[in-house]
Amino acid sequence: MKKVRKLVPVSLYDIPGLETWLEEQANQSLFPVRIGTWAVFREGGVPGTRFRLDAFGNTGTEPTAEQLELYRQYGWQYALPIGRAFFLFYSTDPEAVELHTDLQTRGMSLGRLAKQLRSYKIRTFIAWGIVLLLCLLSLLLPPSRFDVQPDRFAILPRLLASLCIPYVLIGVPVVILFRLRELRQQRMLLDLHDRLKAGEPPAPSPGPSRSFARTELALMVLCILFTLSMAVQFAIQRPVRLEDFSAPYVSLTELEEVPLVTWEELDGGPSSFHEDSYQVRRRLSLLVPVWYEVTQDMVSPQLGEMSNGYSPDPEGGKYTYSPDLDAVYARTLPAFAPTLARSILHEERLVNIYWVYEEPDLPGLDLAVLAHDEDSPWQMAALVKGGRIAVYRYAGQERLADHLDLLASMVQ
Repeated sequence: MKKVRKLVPVSLYDIPGLETWLEEQANQSLFPVRIGTWAVFREGGVPGTRFRLDAFGNTGTEPTAEQLELYRQYGWQYALPIGRAFFLFYSTDPEAVELHTDLQTRGMSLGRLAKQLRSYKIRTFIAWGIVLLLCLLSLLLPPSRFDVQPDRFAILPRLLASLCIPYVLIGVPVVILFRLRELRQQRMLLDLHDRLKAGEPPAPSPGPSRSFARTELALMVLCILFTLSMAVQFAIQRPVRLEDFSAPYVSLTELEEVPLVTWEELDGGPSSFHEDSYQVRRRLSLLVPVWYEVTQDMVSPQLGEMSNGYSPDPEGGKYTYSPDLDAVYARTLPAFAPTLARSILHEERLVNIYWVYEEPDLPGLDLAVLAHDEDSPWQMAALVKGGRIAVYRYAGQERLADHLDLLASMVQ
């Protein structure tokens, strides 16, 4: 049998409006078989059919046998459930009596659903309060007890760049619109319950509305775009082998004087222990259209002692020399670039060592920051020109200050 789909142009909590709309569809010989955001109808509906929504009772999502038999005696048949709130009954008998003979009785029938909605509103309010409190504490409290140089606000520029990604920019208004719609629907049903329970007639129903249908359709489109943007985001951020990446970056072999090979070359094949030591990750941000992070962890083919592991400080060849170079390359608005570069520098540092910073005045650069630790081989550098950013974190026997021309070539 042919099925007809229609976007429901009325809130599912607008009980009189939904009943009226379904009766209009019956007058077009359509009978509902499923109702949600979209309604699915089959042909063969009887003009003049009446529909009534009855709230779920205490026995789950199906009416009881006793309820079905009682309503059948009144001339009503069960059609289908709507969401997790209502049963839909119908009658083709114009003489059939109403399911609820007075206003107060019908108001009482909505009592359980009204209680659930009020409880849900309280739980939602508490949940949002906890989320906001945790966000506030994350800004006010130190990020880590191991952080010897905490700066709780240094993350904000990088956080702003991370939030300007399509699925976040789409998802936030979607959540807000869904929440506003949910509040309107809850308010509509609770007002109906309170009026009926007090013996008052319900307020006039907004009824079917093209604007309501357009809003629902817009939310559906936004949800689809959100899903697609999430898929694109994860595809873009998937790690890529460095040899398959074409964008410019500073190679660790350019920085070092000693010969170096990858762990894969050293082992003669893929190594599960070092699969993330020579790769790149891209990020997607509308505020930072170019943003990729390159990880290079290489090793000298001249092996030293293995018992104490690998080290960027070979101590005269006693240990295997294995330098690290992690870099972030980005392009953003020139006015935002220095602030973002400092934020990336702060986020990329190791938190359990004390960094000494200096800002040399380098011709042709808008910002240059060098950092090192007196008691370890770790060093950092941040370079900015215009909207171009390059931030490096290095562990090895070279001095980044001696290779500024090479490092700065990424922002020239």
